[in-house]
Amino acid sequence: SRKAGREGQTQIAYRLEKDVPVTVTIYDLMGFRVHRWSFGAGQNGGRGGANVFLWDGTNDTGRKVSKGGYLAQIEIYLPRTSVSVIRKIGVIH
Repeated sequence: SRKAGREGQTQIAYRLEKDVPVTVTIYDLMGFRVHRWSFGAGQNGGRGGANVFLWDGTNDTGRKVSKGGYLAQIEIYLPRTSVSVIRKIGVIH
């Protein structure tokens, strides 16, 4: 939402079996990229175990996104392949 502080943020959480590179991308429902994070293996976001970070509802240029539905794609890169999962996010104002 457009609320200030932690109340206006969405927590994105996932668990990894081991340290691996990860990319998390937010898309709008038309398929346009809104925001992207990349985490190296062993960094926060790419560590084995629980990983959590916050999205403040902004796009890559720092502007607040419109209310509505968004998709979060979490891509995990393994030596011979990659794995991707998609989750829905709703933005309210």
